Amino acid sequence: MLLIRTEMPVKQVAYNSYFNDPKVFMRRFKSSTGLSPSEYRKSYNLIHLNNPHVDPQIPIPKRIADSIDYIPENGDISE
Repeated sequence: MLLIRTEMPVKQVAYNSYFNDPKVFMRRFKSSTGLSPSEYRKSYNLIHLNNPHVDPQIPIPKRIADSIDYIPENGDISE
């Protein structure tokens, strides 16, 4: 979810997902999805465009949301 809903670097996503080593996160993510975290982020954005009908708004935990500058809501784009 953090890969799709934020611009957070993959390393930071790994730490916020309770991985002590970002490389372990990347390996496990790729073995689970078949894509690297970066490829997944790009693929998801190109295919679904964060459409609220396909990607319903799932709340981000407050401790993480407080550290993020901008979270797009239902297709809103920062200008």
